[in-house]
Amino acid sequence: MRYDRDDPEYRPHDRGVRGLPMFGEWPTYPPADAEQDALPLDGTIQGAYAAWLATSDGERAFRAFGMMAQRDARDGVRLSAKSITERVRAMLKLKINNSFTALLARDAERSWPELRGQFEKRERTAV
Repeated sequence: MRYDRDDPEYRPHDRGVRGLPMFGEWPTYPPADAEQDALPLDGTIQGAYAAWLATSDGERAFRAFGMMAQRDARDGVRLSAKSITERVRAMLKLKINNSFTALLARDAERSWPELRGQFEKRERTAV
């Protein structure tokens, strides 16, 4: 398209700087001391884990994790949450966040009584 000197659409300098969108009204924000009741996204590992666990992949992975852990405990194999998570990944061909490994083990211990105390754990320092 050719530049037409008489067409005001192609002559932005005639409108002046104030006509540019960057000089429009500024958005209004709440004051700095305002309390935010709920964040739109939970930014913690626990929140991401809970959201993932609610998906079909999360449910399948948790069930498979529990079944493998129960079988290993029954066979007298030392339970390793990392090893079980890797086997679940390979078996179901899922992507599982490495940060979810310890949370899977803790939830498995809560869900299946025979697994209580079978996993070595550290104290959680983050929420």
